[in-house]
Amino acid sequence: MESIWWMLMTYWTAVREAFPEAWALPPTDSRLMHGGGIRSMGRLMDRMMASVVPFEDEAPQRLRQEFSKFKDQCAWVDGEWSELGNLPWNEIQNTPKHIRMLSNALIRLYIQGRAVAS
Repeated sequence: MESIWWMLMTYWTAVREAFPEAWALPPTDSRLMHGGGIRSMGRLMDRMMASVVPFEDEAPQRLRQEFSKFKDQCAWVDGEWSELGNLPWNEIQNTPKHIRMLSNALIRLYIQGRAVAS
């Protein structure tokens, strides 16, 4: 249980630090705090945390670096998701279709960011 708690806290702290403008707002003002955003970021967490060793001291910094590679392409509080055909930020819904689309877009952005850095 301690490893699970550590991974959750480490990941979501990195999310909060990567997207401070979208953190702790009502879902109407931030799709990061919306069901669709939370579930999609949860799927991204599965991908990102697979390479993190529990209790690794460098994990928080590594996660912040990974988010920095694509955070500017995320439209949590304004703008459009270019990865989703310019879907406006506030049209993301908590539906299976939108969660799948957003999850896939986030994972693609993450993988592309890693490829560019390599």
